[in-house]
Amino acid sequence: MIENAIAQRIQTLLDASGMNLAEAARAAGIPYHTINNLWRRPSAKLSADNADRLAGILGTTSRFILFGEAPAPADRRSAVVAMYDEFDDETRRKLEDYALFLASRRFQSGG
Repeated sequence: MIENAIAQRIQTLLDASGMNLAEAARAAGIPYHTINNLWRRPSAKLSADNADRLAGILGTTSRFILFGEAPAPADRRSAVVAMYDEFDDETRRKLEDYALFLASRRFQSGG
């Protein structure tokens, strides 16, 4: 079990993205041991700069990573678009199909 709350949030984002910690650290330009320290020490912290770099890679905000604050609606949209851009073609197709399905249901219900 991950004891550090920041590490828990990062792990959730990693699981959703399909990346592992080393890949995310490399993509964000952060030394692996800096991020891995969060998994080893419950009291470890992450700098705002590193949180911002990770947020960009993982399609969220640094405030979510550091404090668990849900992104504002505009930030959520940007985060979803950023995640979409990272998905493979098959996953994108499934998301597009689901969005069309939801839109058709909304149209059918008059909403």
